Amino acid sequence: MLSGATLAGLEVAPVGATAGAPAPEIRPAAFAPSIPRGATRVGQLSSSQPLTIEVVLESSHPSDLAALLAAQYDPSSPRYSQWLTPSDFSRAFGPSAAQVAAATAWLHAKGLTHTSVDGFAVRATGNAQTVGGALGVSFSRYTLGDGTTGYAASSAPLVPRALAGGITSIVGLSDTVRFSNRLVLAPGRRASGPQSVPGLNPNVNAPKACANARNYAGSQFWTPNQVGNLYGVNDLFSHGMTGQGKTIGLLELAPSRAADTNHFLACFGLHNQVAVRKIDGGATPSEFGTLEADIDIQEAAVQAPGAAVRSYEAPNNGVGEYDAYNRMVHDNVAVISTSWGRCESALDAAPGFISALHVLFQQAAAQGQSVFAASGDKGSEDCYDSAVPSPDKSLQVDNPADDPLVTGVGGTSLGAPGLEPVWNDCEGEADSTCAAGDGDAGGGGLSTHFARPSWQPLAAGAPCATCRGVPDISANAGVAEAFFDSDFPTNGDPGPDNWVAVGGTSIAAPKLAGIVADIASGCIGGRVGDFAPKINALSKKKVYGTALADVTTGLDLSGMNPQLVTPGNNDLTRNNADKYKTAKGFDLATGAGVPIARGLSCPQITSLSPTRGKAGMHVTIHGLGLERATIKFGSKPAHVVSANATTATVIVPAGKGAVNVSGSSLIGAGSRHALFDYPGADSASYRTVAADGSVFNFGGAHFYGSPGGSTTAPIIGMAVDHATGGYWLASSDGNVYNFNAPYLGSTQGAPLNQPIVGIAGTASGDGYWLVARDGGIFAFGNARYLGSTGGIHLNKPIVGIAADATTGGYWLVASDGGIFAFHAPFFGSTGAIHLNQPIVGMVDDAATGGYWLVASDGGIFSFHAPFYGSTGAIHLNQPIVGMVATGDAHGYWFVARDGGVFAFGDARFAGSEGGAALSSPTVAMATAH
Repeated sequence: MLSGATLAGLEVAPVGATAGAPAPEIRPAAFAPSIPRGATRVGQLSSSQPLTIEVVLESSHPSDLAALLAAQYDPSSPRYSQWLTPSDFSRAFGPSAAQVAAATAWLHAKGLTHTSVDGFAVRATGNAQTVGGALGVSFSRYTLGDGTTGYAASSAPLVPRALAGGITSIVGLSDTVRFSNRLVLAPGRRASGPQSVPGLNPNVNAPKACANARNYAGSQFWTPNQVGNLYGVNDLFSHGMTGQGKTIGLLELAPSRAADTNHFLACFGLHNQVAVRKIDGGATPSEFGTLEADIDIQEAAVQAPGAAVRSYEAPNNGVGEYDAYNRMVHDNVAVISTSWGRCESALDAAPGFISALHVLFQQAAAQGQSVFAASGDKGSEDCYDSAVPSPDKSLQVDNPADDPLVTGVGGTSLGAPGLEPVWNDCEGEADSTCAAGDGDAGGGGLSTHFARPSWQPLAAGAPCATCRGVPDISANAGVAEAFFDSDFPTNGDPGPDNWVAVGGTSIAAPKLAGIVADIASGCIGGRVGDFAPKINALSKKKVYGTALADVTTGLDLSGMNPQLVTPGNNDLTRNNADKYKTAKGFDLATGAGVPIARGLSCPQITSLSPTRGKAGMHVTIHGLGLERATIKFGSKPAHVVSANATTATVIVPAGKGAVNVSGSSLIGAGSRHALFDYPGADSASYRTVAADGSVFNFGGAHFYGSPGGSTTAPIIGMAVDHATGGYWLASSDGNVYNFNAPYLGSTQGAPLNQPIVGIAGTASGDGYWLVARDGGIFAFGNARYLGSTGGIHLNKPIVGIAADATTGGYWLVASDGGIFAFHAPFFGSTGAIHLNQPIVGMVDDAATGGYWLVASDGGIFSFHAPFYGSTGAIHLNQPIVGMVATGDAHGYWFVARDGGVFAFGDARFAGSEGGAALSSPTVAMATAH
């Protein structure tokens, strides 16, 4: 028997310790595993059994991290949507080197010498005898309620007193928790009557089910693309938002089957890149688990046909699930989804596990990752299991859907367009008979682990005002959709075309993940981040009918004829007095409602009418996500007269020249813009500069001066100050020369690894960046450093930089046309294309948000930008060295080494130095304003 134990902390003093001296080790009660309900001890765990534990450390600066997350999700903060990279996060908020060293030293001293570090976790492996001896515990074997076996430690582990306060959890002390997938075979059916689904625009390249899938679904089930269409994903597709460039990470605790995935993709005409990443040796084999893994991939792919899908497949235990989430967070995939979970009280058997995951979800939120989790299929009683004696009918919610940094996805029963009550197979029943007969319902309720976040409204009738409410949003779960899995033969007949009808919140979570991947592909920065607070913020602005559809009804199936009832509820067992009812706005049965994708989009502006005019006039804007958008003409907000999701009428603010019209909302800033011209926009004024600093002005561009041969190194670039009309010149040694523009600093005198090759100014004229040949970035004034390629091996050197006036970010371009985007959208590159001549520069398209690349032969490569012409097929006396766009971005000029200028689009030729005797070659050009 251990001596010296206290009830408060179970502190244990070693034999021979001086009375009253501080105990060097304690047994934190919070780390003590409990035995799951229905488990039976069957003996000691074999001493040779291999075990893995994860000592999960806390953030080194938790209060700073909380402050950052608040700022990143506050539209009024300058840090709004400024996402961190994993390396940035690790440096700022990961466990300190001292924390990691102390934890590692402790484990080594206890004989656990096989350790590794991954993010917040110090991982140690050994056999049960070694691990038990190190932690001062023994391990027992248990038979669990579902017939599987597991082990658990006898008590809380011994940990150093000095370390205990910095440890969130020790994962792996028990593996008696098994995570359940949230699928249901063939639930519900489509409503009788008209079965039409809104038709597709023939110009929209949307997934379409093949005949076998359509025939199997018939009029009883849906195909996943039909449901996506009803939620408006085709509106996103029509605007080019298909999830392109995004990766959806799926947490799976069973292996997927590639042949099933390929068959489904071929049926729907999909070409998603699908990959499997095995975690801790791979997932636990399971027939229904493989069905889950298959349908998650298939659902996500249909909703985001341009996205890559990566299935992270791990063993079904606490270590496996933690490691899978850890890898997805550190891989920094844009969207994460899981259809596996466990009710909160069942996770008491794995103490600290919920908190350990929460630390990872904090990192995900800071990196702008969107995490979705199914809320469960047992309604308000998430622990309920009809297969065990005396099932738990208490009010419970599911983890990780309960985490406030995860978007919990509940369930509805989509019977027909516009007919979508909350999902509850047992609505209207008098007792638990329906639930015991395998009835199901969408999970929802109140967390006992997490507090209600400040952004979440208090649900009507909620018995706890301070508890986190679940779900955040819902989607179809109660009417099955058609998927492919070769373990489930169609109509019971084995064959090559095995379609299966599946429902449950399992299909709702990856559906939302796919929709948000589409949305993210149209947002500046390419991320949406934690989606739940944004949904709730929008719902408070009364966007029902444009961005969300409210769910206020239920479907009573207890009689001969199903009837809609108001309100509905998710009391599956009928044991909790219909506790969580549907209501107007946010409720604990369906959250904020179901999605309408066109209103949830980052504001996309596709066209204006008219496109030219004066301040004070009315302009009609077309696009997506416009109802509650802020519309800006340049940097000035316009007064919105009226708006819905796709059309807005605004009053033009004061301005001059050609300006970009952009939109932003609580979801984010849209990447599609349009151009508006005030009277007097000019497209015939530009400057060129030579290597010796000589400046030549054309079309009325004002001359403000030049260094005139007094430079310390050759001039390599010119940037215009948009605030003053002046300009900066940069030399290869990093010196900056300013003319009617403020001097904000330079690198002159500092040792450079590589020479400076480009300069770009901010949109407001309050800063500039210099870029070196290796992609090193130097920011001055209010220009923000957002990253560089200075530490990356490049195939070819960097040759230029362009600023994105909308995001405040920038692009770097290499001589092979490789593009490196920093807080700026990536639309493509020529990095993998054989070029006749190297790329020498790039310029942004202020009208579309895209960019052009120009090669030394004048060949143009357009990315999300129109092509206006090139000199690629013309014999040039001298190579092209620079390019600049007109003020309205409807044209551009090139300049050659001999000063020759070539104009395309609405750019007007106003003169050149071509044919003149230059004392130094031309190196760059810039506009006059």
